[in-house]
Amino acid sequence: MTTKSETPGVEVPETPEERKARLAREKDEKALRQTRDEKHRADAPTLKRLREATRVFFDLHWDAAKMGGEPPEWQGPALVQKGPVPNYDKQGCYAFVSEDGIVTYVGLGVSRGGGIYRARGISARLNTYTRYVDGDYQPVDTRLKAASGRACTIGFEIKDAYLACALEAYLIRELKPVFNANRPAS
Repeated sequence: MTTKSETPGVEVPETPEERKARLAREKDEKALRQTRDEKHRADAPTLKRLREATRVFFDLHWDAAKMGGEPPEWQGPALVQKGPVPNYDKQGCYAFVSEDGIVTYVGLGVSRGGGIYRARGISARLNTYTRYVDGDYQPVDTRLKAASGRACTIGFEIKDAYLACALEAYLIRELKPVFNANRPAS
């Protein structure tokens, strides 16, 4: 792509920095359009559907007597860049949720960590979507920007965290969020 120069009729190629900035803007604009379009789907992946699908998953895979209690529940949405998110200290799943309640992405945070950060998979994963800029954390990932920086989380105790992997795959298959391009077979 070229830009106009100060000399009439002469165009100058854009610099690599200008190209990178233009492509980033175009990517963000496309993501916002996709997010707005999602709410018009008859089967839009709403926060309500996320919670319902999770309940169905646990009906199939969670025996309260054997597991030692009731299954975890989704918390939030909360702004990722405004302090600790719910379940920051656990392994589990997260979902980016737009301001109008559409789930745009479902992800997994199950890193085991170590030391004082043992099992903080959700916070470790969500931290990769933000950067500290001018004294505040800002969303830098297109998927988080499209959700206005909002995420819900569901955290598991360490002994049950293996179920988070299955829950993520199940929710992606059932909800088909716009930014989950790798959808398991249905």
